[in-house]
Amino acid sequence: MSSPRRKTSTTTAAVALADAVALERQRQSEHRDAVAHKARLRSALEQGDDSITVHDLTSAGDAIDHAALLLSAAQASRAKARDEDSKARAQASPDLAQALVKLLT
Repeated sequence: MSSPRRKTSTTTAAVALADAVALERQRQSEHRDAVAHKARLRSALEQGDDSITVHDLTSAGDAIDHAALLLSAAQASRAKARDEDSKARAQASPDLAQALVKLLT
């Protein structure tokens, strides 16, 4: 039977992983939206809409860069949270961890 401390650690790691996955999905959506917005601006310009300013187009490009950087950070956080969750699960189930070590070595 696992100790309450390990169970809490496992639960905390699982919650952190779920949060990281949710944030990554949010960042992916934001990035897609930013790319789509710039594409709409470019399309409008190509059709002769002169109400689109240089600032609008530049800002849309900067928004894509911003969203891409936040997405990259969210992906790194998700990877770290996944590793921490795996470690916590292994510590909560040492028999399983030992069996995996034997299997993999």
